[in-house]
Amino acid sequence: MQGNKVTGQPNLLRKVNRNAILHLLEHRRVTSRAELAALSGLSPPTVSAVIRELTAEGWVKDLGDGPSQGGKPPQLIGLNVDARLLAAVRITSERVETRISNLGNDVIQTEAFKPESFDVDSICQIVSRSVVQMVHQARVAWDKVLGVCISVPGVVDSTGTVSNAPELGWDGAPIAERLGTLLDSHILVQNDVKLATLGEGWVRGFLRGTMVYVHLDRGIGAGILIDGRMHVGSHFAAGEIGSMVVSPDTLEVLPNGDGRLVAEGPFEHNFGLQALLTAAPNVDARTHEDRILNYLAYGLANVISVLDPELVVFGGEMTWRIQSFVEKVQERLGKLPIMQPQMVLSQLGRDGCLIGANRYILEQFRDHVTWTSV
Repeated sequence: MQGNKVTGQPNLLRKVNRNAILHLLEHRRVTSRAELAALSGLSPPTVSAVIRELTAEGWVKDLGDGPSQGGKPPQLIGLNVDARLLAAVRITSERVETRISNLGNDVIQTEAFKPESFDVDSICQIVSRSVVQMVHQARVAWDKVLGVCISVPGVVDSTGTVSNAPELGWDGAPIAERLGTLLDSHILVQNDVKLATLGEGWVRGFLRGTMVYVHLDRGIGAGILIDGRMHVGSHFAAGEIGSMVVSPDTLEVLPNGDGRLVAEGPFEHNFGLQALLTAAPNVDARTHEDRILNYLAYGLANVISVLDPELVVFGGEMTWRIQSFVEKVQERLGKLPIMQPQMVLSQLGRDGCLIGANRYILEQFRDHVTWTSV
């Protein structure tokens, strides 16, 4: 998508007002015009005009009279969560999962399958057919689809091109461009861990402060949420902590000539899931787990020292393979000279990146002043 170039756009103020009201409605399922005016800072006549317009277009529905405070009862309104659909697709080396949801994140249709090939053209054809089929099964017109977001492992740039994704054999894969020729919709592509971070923030209502989501699995990665917004970095690689170095002894996996990792970064190679599951024959399981946990704590201490987050959320297979994972990490961090944030385990599982994909669609189109039908 292009940058926010709003100069000269017709009805810009009207669009901004619409999006401001829609944003409030998204977070307040039941409200009134008076409350929206107070929260938005817009005048009551402006709010009423926007609500009339949104109601006529199907975005807003009337919920009847609210409780009276002594005078005329307020007319309650709410977002019509079925006004548009969101299409989220999760691609991993194990399967492709397609999910169609409404604006309230209620799942309408879903399917999962194992593709025969991860060739870029082949996978884009399969994904496009799956999305179209799911929308058709939902019995909704295609123009009601607000956007399609693809979750992938790897680094994703601003054009939706995927690099450093050895799991899929992709490097420089133009996923958004290819899908854009197959689907008449707004196409978004983003890293799976970053989307899982958005999903965690959305479900937890984390709109202020700094939150870090750390995914500990075959690969290790992190997502950073600052005041409810995803931080991607200048090279779109913020949170790629699998490449972190916590000891010179872990540098057997080195970058290739152009600066990209051949397969795994040193941190995830030495202390990720595969390392956890492959202890040396002469090392007992407890000693091996302790070593992994110690180095994970060193890496987390670096992340915490740089970002000073209020909340760290952990996800991935390692967090349930290591019993009492959070408590063991906290114990080790307690011996280091850092301020400890709140730490919790994710409750979203595999759904995290799909929920985050829905959120990403909403945020991207609100940012670009296009969450309108005009």
